[in-house]
Amino acid sequence: MSTQPANAQTDFATATNAAARPIRPMRLWPAIGLIAAYWVSWVGFSFADLTISAHFFTSVIGPGVLLLLFLIWWGTNRGVRWTDRLLGIAAVVGGCVLAVRGMHPSVGFYGALIMALPIGLAIWVVWLMAGGRRSRFVRCWGAILSLLPIWILFGLTRSFGIDGNLHADMHWRWTPSPEELLIAERTRAGDKTGVLPIADAAPLTLEPGDWPGLRGKNRDGIVRDLRIATDWSKLPPKQIWRHPIGPAWSSFAVVGSRLFTQEQRDEAEAVVCLDAATGHEIWVHTDHARHWDGQGGAGPRGTPSFADDRIYSLGATGALNCLDAASGKSKWMRNIADEAQAAVPMWGFSGSPLVVGQIVIVYAGGEKGLLAYRAATGEPAWSAATGHDGYSSPQLIKIGGETQVLAFDDAGITAVDSATGAVRWQQKAAAPHMWRTVQPHLIGDRQIVFGSEDLGLVSLDLKQEQSAWAISKRWSTNNLKPAYNDFVVSDGSIFGFDGALFCCIDAETGQRRWKAGRYGHGQVLLLADQKLLLVMTESGEVVLLSANREKLEELGRFQALQQKSWNNPAIAHGHLYVRNDQEMACYELPRAP
Repeated sequence: MSTQPANAQTDFATATNAAARPIRPMRLWPAIGLIAAYWVSWVGFSFADLTISAHFFTSVIGPGVLLLLFLIWWGTNRGVRWTDRLLGIAAVVGGCVLAVRGMHPSVGFYGALIMALPIGLAIWVVWLMAGGRRSRFVRCWGAILSLLPIWILFGLTRSFGIDGNLHADMHWRWTPSPEELLIAERTRAGDKTGVLPIADAAPLTLEPGDWPGLRGKNRDGIVRDLRIATDWSKLPPKQIWRHPIGPAWSSFAVVGSRLFTQEQRDEAEAVVCLDAATGHEIWVHTDHARHWDGQGGAGPRGTPSFADDRIYSLGATGALNCLDAASGKSKWMRNIADEAQAAVPMWGFSGSPLVVGQIVIVYAGGEKGLLAYRAATGEPAWSAATGHDGYSSPQLIKIGGETQVLAFDDAGITAVDSATGAVRWQQKAAAPHMWRTVQPHLIGDRQIVFGSEDLGLVSLDLKQEQSAWAISKRWSTNNLKPAYNDFVVSDGSIFGFDGALFCCIDAETGQRRWKAGRYGHGQVLLLADQKLLLVMTESGEVVLLSANREKLEELGRFQALQQKSWNNPAIAHGHLYVRNDQEMACYELPRAP
């Protein structure tokens, strides 16, 4: 007798029982815990007083760790068939890759990782919790399809930039940016960009009260010979003019009745001369160049420098220009990226040229570090090896009868002879590719203070021993960790930004005197004659403080600009000049009675 029918019946029954067997329950609690822990941490970090670098690393590492652990949970979950596990992993990774390719560049990979992916994974878990695990089709394909709306949503958005805490300014993809609106308006008005240098103009000379470049005459943020009224409730600063401007993080140089700054004009970097009384354009010089990054956006970063009737400017892609300040005519141009064999930094070349006698000095990084050129001809004068990456500007100091130039970058701080480029001394503090942006300060006749987010503040004492210099560390502290926010020094106290909070540090000991004032990632100037601090907040407010080493003492405030403001303010002849990446304005400061 044949056994075939019996065996067939047995196989059929086994298959039927297997099909009827309920799907093994999924272990959802690990995924729920992961998602909950991530979002609780996200809320906590958003409101925590962290440095910019800490915000950056947590915003990138957090979603990366979440994704890795989530995929491990999914890939090892016995409640999911191994084919479905592979399908889910492929859907997440492949979907992310495809979505990034279709996203706006301002969102891109980091936007997908930091914003879209955590939301998508949270929706997936909520789907499974709501009953999506009852059948294979609903459990697997439904969860995968739940990611699509997030990819589509972020594919339809763009970012207009981020603030100091890395919070993105998100808009629909078809929303024109402020830069695009300004380009369209200038096109309608018949913009004459590139043909505006004027034929004849009287030479410009530096006069008392002028502001010749980045953070003033000595690059220390100090305003002298000015006394203002401090009761702004009765005598507030008066707006003189306000105009739109293209994106850039440059500040102003002010010489007599002229203002000089930089901006991006579509595919051209522009050095612009303006009438200080009206803000109207006098001349413009352009170079075909454009730098853009997802954090800083588009435009030049450096502030023009004035010396001997010439304007020296450095664009974000490395174009070093020498222009006649009165007319805008080009004297010469060099490309420092090519000459230093340096790649354009992540956030663009950000330093301002330093003019010392007949030498123009710029920080290039790369293989040559500091580059010096003859001011008259643009011919190379010398180079000095420093670090490879830096965003601080060369700083001039006079110490022990020597004129030295300081370069602060990812190698530490290097002092060179201003005439020859010979290295005079170095303080090594290597952190490859670490962004170091603020200006070193000479306090007294031998104390150097410099700082960054990774170093905090460092104070050095220098002593000349015959032809060499001996260096000793006076103190170092994490009580103030400057990012791209310069500090000022007044009567033995250092005032500056520690993250988004303003604080005061004792210059002799490094001890913190106080920490208060949530002004975002702003900038500060010192009005030395009255011991006043003028703070430009990240949100565009101007706040007047007393340079009080005992406590935060606010005297007045007003809203000067309407958008994120990272640019250094400038003060010349009793007028305050402020700008950001969208607008610029002039205010008359009330004079002291």
